[in-house]
Amino acid sequence: MPSRPYFSSPRPGLIVIRVSGERNDAEARDAIEAFVAYYRTCEARQILLDATQAHYVGSPEDLYGYVAKCGEAMPAGKIAIVSHDLDSVYARFWRRGLSDTGHETAVFTCEDEADAWLATEAEADILFLA
Repeated sequence: MPSRPYFSSPRPGLIVIRVSGERNDAEARDAIEAFVAYYRTCEARQILLDATQAHYVGSPEDLYGYVAKCGEAMPAGKIAIVSHDLDSVYARFWRRGLSDTGHETAVFTCEDEADAWLATEAEADILFLA
């Protein structure tokens, strides 16, 4: 059973999202809508999405659609996705959907490395850490 996403802002300009459990299409859609509503209340343009404990069990095409809508609803930003592995469907579709809608994104397996990347000016396409 999925838990509700947890949003925090540990420093100015950064939002951390932690998601866990299995997500189906409806749960992913609801969590994305909740995040967009939260994001609109903040001035942050950097996001760290911790999906290390999340597992997507729905349609990858539907997930991409939800993520692309999320990306379109947000001003362009820099987004680090932390996953249990780089081949995670959840992480790959988040990266693709956000990149396709103008966000600078990268996938990591270490939260400290993701946070360090967010604090740099490096381009996502030249820095992809495992």
